Amino acid sequence: MNNTVVEEHCRSELDRLIKRNLIELGFTSKHVGFNYLCKAVELAVKKPELKYNLCNGLYSNVASDFSSTKDRVERNIRHAIENTYINKNFLKINDMFGMNIFTINDKPTNGEFISLLAEYYLLELYK
Repeated sequence: MNNTVVEEHCRSELDRLIKRNLIELGFTSKHVGFNYLCKAVELAVKKPELKYNLCNGLYSNVASDFSSTKDRVERNIRHAIENTYINKNFLKINDMFGMNIFTINDKPTNGEFISLLAEYYLLELYK
C-alpha cells in the first residue's frame, strides 16, 4: 500500500471518529458548522499549533477547504456549539473524558471545544 492510500485511510478514520463523537454529543449534520467543526478538529489534531491562532490559522484553513470565509467558519461553528448546548446534550462530553469538564452552566468557546476534542484524539482517549 503506498503512502497516499495509507494517509487517505488514516484521514478517513480520524474523520469518521470525529463525526461519530460529535453526533454522540448531540451535533447534527444539518448545520454547516458540523462539517466545519469536523475539519477544524481534524486540522487541530494534525497541526496542534493551529489551535493557538484560530482566526488566521485554523479558521482560514477550514475556509479554504470549503471555499468560504474565516468569519463564516467561526460563526457556523459557534452556531453548531450553541444549538447543541441549548439541547443539553453537551454534558456527554464529561462521559467521554471520564470527568466533569462542563456543567449545565458552562458553554465552551469555539477554541475551548476544538482544543478539547483535539486533545481527546491526540491522547487516544477514544480507544
